[in-house]
Amino acid sequence: MATLLLSMPKNRNFTTTLHQPINTIFATGAGPDYVLSANDISRISQGMKVIVFDRPKLQAEGVVAGVLPSGNTTRNGRPRYHVLIHNLKQTAYTRPPKVNRLGVGFV
Repeated sequence: MATLLLSMPKNRNFTTTLHQPINTIFATGAGPDYVLSANDISRISQGMKVIVFDRPKLQAEGVVAGVLPSGNTTRNGRPRYHVLIHNLKQTAYTRPPKVNRLGVGFV
């Protein structure tokens, strides 16, 4: 089974409520407002491993519990989704592989 990779946005984006620091994921259990393609959504399954990271130092692993529309969209109308995560625990940083420009990847 594939592993989902979610990169947290840079601190400069925190002025909007769409982008939150990695600590927010620990508190809420949700990776907030990711832009996911239809292909991404079809590849994400409940129970798959997820690695959330904030380059260059923080990383956590958990299990995908589901994907829900957040109700927000990008400026060009693409929907955003919350990735729900169970059992999220901080782990040693391992320099995860590159992700797409939206902060999402699979390995």
